[in-house]
Amino acid sequence: MHRMNPLSDKRRYRLSDRLSGTLPAKFEGLLDRRFYPYFDYLLDSQHSPEEQSDFYEVYVNNPEIEEKLRRRVSSPTTHITALTGARGIGKSTTLRYFFGVSTQPKLKSLKEIFPGQTGRGVKTVIVPFYLDTYGVPEGGKLSDAKIRSILTSQIQAAAELIYRTYNVEVSDEELFDFINTHKSQLVTFPELGLKPTPRARIERFRSADVYAYTTELLKFGLHNSDIERVILIVDDIESCSFESQKNIVKGIMRLRDCLKNFGDLPRTYVPDYIFTCRPATFNLLKSHPEVDGYSIGHSINFNKPASIAEVVSRRFDYAKKVLGEGRAPNAMGTLGNVKNLETWREAYRAFEAIINSVASVNEAFIANLCNHDLRRALIDLQGALRNSRWYERETHSQGAFKITEDKYNFSTAGIIRAFVLRENEYYSEEVDTVLPNLFFNHERDEIDLMVLHILKFCFEQTRSKRITAIPLSRISDALKIPYRVEVVKNHFDEVLDYMISTEIVRQEMVKMPGDRTRMRYIIPMNKGFALWRACRSTSVFLEFFRDNTFMFHNSVGTFQKGRTIGTSRLDSEHKFIFTAEFISEVAGSESKIYRFINKYRDMQKYREVFGTRFISRPLLWGFRDSLRRHYGLARYNSDLPTDVKIALSRAERDVSRVKR
Repeated sequence: MHRMNPLSDKRRYRLSDRLSGTLPAKFEGLLDRRFYPYFDYLLDSQHSPEEQSDFYEVYVNNPEIEEKLRRRVSSPTTHITALTGARGIGKSTTLRYFFGVSTQPKLKSLKEIFPGQTGRGVKTVIVPFYLDTYGVPEGGKLSDAKIRSILTSQIQAAAELIYRTYNVEVSDEELFDFINTHKSQLVTFPELGLKPTPRARIERFRSADVYAYTTELLKFGLHNSDIERVILIVDDIESCSFESQKNIVKGIMRLRDCLKNFGDLPRTYVPDYIFTCRPATFNLLKSHPEVDGYSIGHSINFNKPASIAEVVSRRFDYAKKVLGEGRAPNAMGTLGNVKNLETWREAYRAFEAIINSVASVNEAFIANLCNHDLRRALIDLQGALRNSRWYERETHSQGAFKITEDKYNFSTAGIIRAFVLRENEYYSEEVDTVLPNLFFNHERDEIDLMVLHILKFCFEQTRSKRITAIPLSRISDALKIPYRVEVVKNHFDEVLDYMISTEIVRQEMVKMPGDRTRMRYIIPMNKGFALWRACRSTSVFLEFFRDNTFMFHNSVGTFQKGRTIGTSRLDSEHKFIFTAEFISEVAGSESKIYRFINKYRDMQKYREVFGTRFISRPLLWGFRDSLRRHYGLARYNSDLPTDVKIALSRAERDVSRVKR
């Protein structure tokens, strides 16, 4: 950031240089000391349905999504339905809860799929295509041959299930007559002569196209059974590249169309198709020329994940139940053996109150910061609970295992520090945390605030134009308004790579038919927007950003030789002073950008592209709110410590100088 305070003679340092060779402090919360055997189970982010015998016991319902899905599947007409939502939000969990965790096709009635379904039980065959079971690497490309192989194997398994269940038998002659009534070209081969036998045609068909042959076998079995519904389910296409996603979705759509085609014969069943993907992927797919003719305009969107507190509470209840029965959950192994069950239950009651307080009060923000990825949220929640020293009261007795709710201070700031920092004493690039530095620590001050300008541009696009996938070229062109062309040219890729690596945005490579090159799309994630909004209500995040951006030489941040204490560990007075100085730095950077726009660019155009929101002003609002809450003031500037009041006045002065 640009140093705007003329009274300051402090030097700016990159944190990685300042802290080289030092070790972060280790924090051991009492919760972890008491409950460490149970954390891995109770907060396990990898509760895989395929490996989890208690999957149905700990599932958390999503009534709104489930009702939409039930209505869609129960409809008498055929549909293509997309379940859309962010990674880890619960699409696969919901889908597999209703349609099964096994990759094998299965027969069920709609009453079995949706308990409480009224009316008669519609017999249904479920054909799952769970791509995570095929060993596809993240972002990997599936060849057309591999896709056809996946489809063929599942179609054959479904056909064998139906033939076995309904004792269906078929001869080559019967299959030929069946195919000839609705798609005779499949069994027409000029090279066989004018009057080949049905058996010769079927043998030639079988060897020429195994996929089509297997599909017709499935249709014959369906036609000779009392099955009334076929549900094709595709899950986890996000493990593939966009081209493979498109080809898989298109391949199943063709399969569905094939299952619909019976010519003059009456079709006795309704084929449905359900697949999962992310919202931006869905928008790209439905507008792609190779897919848009299949009418996939309907989606059921997961707007938020299941309640984090309810997920953990459900696992707690299950653990308590089986422990009371003298057995442990499979996932806990031998750690579930508790010698004194009553002692464990007493501590459990306090722990339950603590986790409900931590998760329920802050779970919306936690979910947003993790881009609605429940798996990542559980990982970071586990870190916050294990390092509860960030919000333990000073009256907590060291060495005592007695856990009581009154020994914890559930302030938002304390929980956020535990959530972000875990066992670390300061925030740095080396810390494994879900929190990205929106101010991007870089030695070149000419790109200060570029991350936030990209976020502002994405916000305007998604808010006013409802665009979820933004062409990369449009973003880089927009940045040439507040930054010099050569600056954008030299540093844009670096900044963008940082935003992708920290999951502030996501990138998709899309190739349209006839194009020689792939177009790069940037998809803004919820994390950046949520974090920027949070900065307007609390200054705790500026403590992390300040440490990651610079450290002051010989300041109160250094308590011991060779040991640096992060801003979060300082006393309240110095914490607020340093945070106010950081706001002044941000205001200085913003002022420089506006001076450049006024001199060389069009300010009105800037407002149209990036909106009218300032950057430094909301930070000042959040800082004032933090002061008011911490000191218990009716107004933020009354009865403050003198040095804090001076720092606040300087920050207010610098922010007021930011003018357009």
